[in-house]
Amino acid sequence: MGPKQRRRPVFVFPAVAKRERTLLPESESAGVAIRTVGLTRRYRSGSGELTIFADMNFTVHCGERLALVGDSGTGKTTLLYLLGGLDHPTSGRIFYGQTEITALTGDALADFRNREIGFVWQNQSLLPEFTALENVMMPLLVRGEQPGTAAGQARARLADVGLADRETHRAGELSGGEQQRVALARALAGRPKVLFADEPTGNLDARTGARVVDLLEDLHRRMGLTSIYVTHNPEFAARADRVVRLAGGTLTDDTRGAHAGAAESGAGMPESGDTRTHV
Repeated sequence: MGPKQRRRPVFVFPAVAKRERTLLPESESAGVAIRTVGLTRRYRSGSGELTIFADMNFTVHCGERLALVGDSGTGKTTLLYLLGGLDHPTSGRIFYGQTEITALTGDALADFRNREIGFVWQNQSLLPEFTALENVMMPLLVRGEQPGTAAGQARARLADVGLADRETHRAGELSGGEQQRVALARALAGRPKVLFADEPTGNLDARTGARVVDLLEDLHRRMGLTSIYVTHNPEFAARADRVVRLAGGTLTDDTRGAHAGAAESGAGMPESGDTRTHV
């Protein structure tokens, strides 16, 4: 008898619900990737409430690369979760173009995230029992793509991150930098419009981290993304179009990034007479 075959987990993917939409007038959404209105997040803390930020209004324009910086515990990841539809604000509204995602719930919100947003985390969260190719296929299978179609798209994304020859390797057989590149390929598998990255170089050495940043920049340009990065790395932040600091519940422009192409054209800057904080 041959060697005993290891059984892999079986995933059953739910059907994706038809998306509902609440629309912002086109005149207010032209060129806008993300806009928040009165965004507030509070948590219960003992007998009182802890306010992370309140009545926050800002705009991210299409094609921007924005670095979000600030001390630990100021709410950067909380803001990223809200913008990515992974958490709900206490009050306020979040728009992607014309679509209000704070009006979406359940399967409709999950479907929107799957199709429109990619996420890269400091901890790559790859499924250890599956190969690099299978990990990248996962969001496409959740979407309902046929396995053959999903595999083809996943191979293309692995090639984009320079890992075409690693598709049969499991996470434990990849270096830390390779695992992060697989996570990036997975985030971009469905060709989202917006990419969020939370400390994507935090677990990497300086040399490997710099390569990941180069790759993020290259894919941002080639795929026409709008990208928002949370980082404590000042060199990484300086390479963005804009750097925004979150402190005391307030967003402020910290510095201009080295690649200020979007900002040069006025993208993301407050409109005339508008004194609200914009990102």
